[in-house]
Amino acid sequence: MKLVTQIAIILGLSLAAFFLHTFILDYVEWENREVEQHHSLLSLYAGYSSFSIMITIILTKIRAINIDYVGYSFLLLTGLKMLLSFGVFYGAIHDEVLPLTAIEKKNILTVFLFFLAVETFIAVRILNSRQQ
Repeated sequence: MKLVTQIAIILGLSLAAFFLHTFILDYVEWENREVEQHHSLLSLYAGYSSFSIMITIILTKIRAINIDYVGYSFLLLTGLKMLLSFGVFYGAIHDEVLPLTAIEKKNILTVFLFFLAVETFIAVRILNSRQQ
C-alpha cells in the first residue's frame, strides 16, 4: 500500500471521527457544558492525526529498510506518543484553578484510543503488504 493511500486513510478516518464526535457532543447533554476547556476537540484531532501521519511515514521508511523492525518501531513510536501526550496533558491534569472536566478526560482518552486503533490498522497493513 502506498504512503499517499495510508495518509488519505488517516485523514479520512480523522475527519469522519471528528464530525461524528462533534455531532455526539452537540446532541448529548452533560453538566457544565459552558466550562472552559484546556484543549478543543479540533486541536486533539489535529495533534493526534499529525502523530499518526508521522508514525506511518516512519514505519513505511523502516519497512523499506528492514521489515523485521516494523513491529518494534511501532511499539517504540506508540510509547513515545503516549509519553508526549502525558507530558502535554500533565499540567491540565494537575491544574487546581481549572481542572480537567470529566467530559474533557473522556474526549482525550477517546481520541487517543481511536488513533491508536487507526495506527494499529495501518501498521498491520504495512506488515501484510507484499514486497514492493
